Amino acid sequence: MTLLLLNEDELRQLITLPEAVEAIRAALLASAEGRLETPGGFSLDLPDVNGKVQVTGVHFSESPYFAVRIGSHYVDNPKAGLPVDSGLLAVFETATGLPAALMVDNGYLANLRVGAVGALVAEALANPRLEKVAVLGAGPQAYYQLKALLALRQPGVVWVWDSPPLAVDTFIRQLIEEHALDLRPAEGLPAVLQQADLVILTDIALPSPIRLDELKPGAHLTIVSAEPVARPRLEPALLSRADLLWADNPDRCRQQGELSHASDNLKADLQKLSDVIAGRLAGRTRPDQLSVTELVGLAAHDTALAALALDKALFFGLGQQIEAGLGQKGLTAGLEVRA
Repeated sequence: MTLLLLNEDELRQLITLPEAVEAIRAALLASAEGRLETPGGFSLDLPDVNGKVQVTGVHFSESPYFAVRIGSHYVDNPKAGLPVDSGLLAVFETATGLPAALMVDNGYLANLRVGAVGALVAEALANPRLEKVAVLGAGPQAYYQLKALLALRQPGVVWVWDSPPLAVDTFIRQLIEEHALDLRPAEGLPAVLQQADLVILTDIALPSPIRLDELKPGAHLTIVSAEPVARPRLEPALLSRADLLWADNPDRCRQQGELSHASDNLKADLQKLSDVIAGRLAGRTRPDQLSVTELVGLAAHDTALAALALDKALFFGLGQQIEAGLGQKGLTAGLEVRA
């Protein structure tokens, strides 16, 4: 038995953002059609070290692979020069149950997946004429949201806001090197919000909640909530006046996302994003509608990216092949051995 080991650098070489967007689109369609098997996961809290480990498993029907994701979140890691988030994906053959690959992605596939979902949200729910975009945040989430968006839409101008401003300057310099894009630092948050056709709010704190009158009529707001939202970043009137409310994982959003602060009636109206991507439910029907989507993350969709990475790695010969063997019990399974 051969096991393929892939690290983060190799995964970055294997999957392009346009490929990731289409793989996640297929995963959302499979979810809407009931072809996604998610038995549920479990979490391991480690309060002594301020850490948490999350384990999830998933299989798409007819897929040759199923996967188990193990992700860790250690808040104090930066003190030792280590990243907060890390993890790996174990991929198995559906037909035999034998392990096929270990992918030490350190959260890269998760960032890719959330960025791809954000791009599909903009394609399905934002107005077709997307001239101005406001990105609130200048970290990895903002980077992948914007990079994936550019695979589907080409805005005229993108404003970036974060605190401190130095993070914004670094973010803009990096993106300008990679894309011919009009990127500008947002000098005033309210002024930018009032002009933006699309607002992408990443997992950052704001000086004050966003108000309804600060958004342009017909705007779409995408909220990325990787962590439980203790302090609301949207005023209640904004959510109550929204024409469309969507979520990638409605149950989780109701419990710990930005939308957990909404009224019970609004929580009941929350629609599943995969249904609009699949065309099962209508999205925007008028250009003046205010739409809001929250993304808390569906680790199940990492399987789609893992399958793509594994097939391409085998084709291009990337990764380290490890001969794991089957072991004596594997070779003699089902046989009676007598002395």
